[in-house]
Amino acid sequence: MAPRTRGRSYDDLDDWSPEEVPAAGGSVPAAKPATAAKPKLTAAETRKKQAARKVTDEVTTQANFSRREGWEASPEGQARMTGVQDKGMGVGMSYMLRGYTEAKQSETNMPRAYDRQLPGMEDPLAAPTPERWDDLDDKKRGDIERRVALKSGATMGSMVKSMGAQIDQSYLRADKNTPAGASEVRPYGQDFYHNEENPDSPRGVVAKSARELGIPYSVHAAMNAFTSPQTKFQEGDRYPNNEAAMHVVRHMEAGGDASTVHRDANYTDPTTGEEKRHSGYPANFEKAGRAHDQWKAGVPMSDWKNESGSSMFGPKTGPYHNSWLRGTPDTFVADVHSGGGGMIPHLGTAKPLMLDSEGNPKPNSSGSGFQREKSEREAGIETKGFHSMADEAHRRAMAQRGLGSVRQTQATQWSEERIQRTEQDARFAFPEDKAYPTPAPKKVDPNQGSMFADEPAPAGPLAAGRTTRAARGKRS
Repeated sequence: MAPRTRGRSYDDLDDWSPEEVPAAGGSVPAAKPATAAKPKLTAAETRKKQAARKVTDEVTTQANFSRREGWEASPEGQARMTGVQDKGMGVGMSYMLRGYTEAKQSETNMPRAYDRQLPGMEDPLAAPTPERWDDLDDKKRGDIERRVALKSGATMGSMVKSMGAQIDQSYLRADKNTPAGASEVRPYGQDFYHNEENPDSPRGVVAKSARELGIPYSVHAAMNAFTSPQTKFQEGDRYPNNEAAMHVVRHMEAGGDASTVHRDANYTDPTTGEEKRHSGYPANFEKAGRAHDQWKAGVPMSDWKNESGSSMFGPKTGPYHNSWLRGTPDTFVADVHSGGGGMIPHLGTAKPLMLDSEGNPKPNSSGSGFQREKSEREAGIETKGFHSMADEAHRRAMAQRGLGSVRQTQATQWSEERIQRTEQDARFAFPEDKAYPTPAPKKVDPNQGSMFADEPAPAGPLAAGRTTRAARGKRS
């Protein structure tokens, strides 16, 4: 498709009707009068327009608040928003007494939530990230909160509660599947960004692929970040996101051009033998190819630029890339699974078909399938400033639970979201028994004491598997 231009294109200059074409020796038709510019509003008219817009925004915001609160009060909302609730104690104390922990810094060599980048010590491999909430002034924070409330009906409080509940649910699920005698409960997904020693772990897969391609690990992590939108990280035994990133590198290393990287993005399905195409947006394949060119040219990763001069890394891909690096302070990855599913779960996930002027579905440029609108969750996380607000909400939920690693907690929640989405729709194909393939039954120790024998019955989606102190044994 030809790029859009401002004003008339060169083709337009010769687009005369037969009546306008000058005869030999004739004169050129008179130019059409220019469209009159819109009159400028007076100061009073501007104030009136702003006041009307403010009223409309307030009505929309209140309607979105009501919608969220109605969902939270529904059975679905109550199940999703219910987490650890132990009588007589805060959630942080519950985590400590239940043995809910995360991989320690000594095991992972990864940054903690309170780490700050020291001036002049920036990692040249780190990507730009959204501003931290406490680095913004009161006016900017207020503007962001208003925009988020207008778009989604979410508040800082509702986002903290929603994220915290899903973190709790990941631990409750792990508790149900933790073998008897274990000293701690660590949920599936916690090792997503580390455990490189296991070649089948996510980090192991990325590291192994980088070695196979002969490129630095950090560069291949960036290729994964650029090709990640609309691409599954894992599907069965395959890693579609990583495969797409490897395709880009091979294409460019073979002398290919970034503008053609998506044209031959084919692979052979190992199960069926069919020829298929890598998923993902063509524009993101091209971006990854141009990033590869800049890396080859010796440009520092933090200075990789689009043709417009803006950073190649967006508010989601920058934090995601940095999460793979060991020495860079974390920023929450507010993608559609964590920013959307974790923070604004009351919004819909359906993607309506895009229709043309006659009401017919618009076909994809490839000729296969149809174009779709963004889901409500996707539109919600694109609100300006949302990523900074989501990062802060995530940190507050972590602090309440005594958790210290942004990337580990986010990966834990992301995995829980995948399991819950599978329970709602089998097409997501990530059931609990895949995360916990061989759960060992817990045994009740009759000699184990309990100070909380009168705990209320657990609630929430994982109530059946939750192990309370009362169930683990009473003081003899």
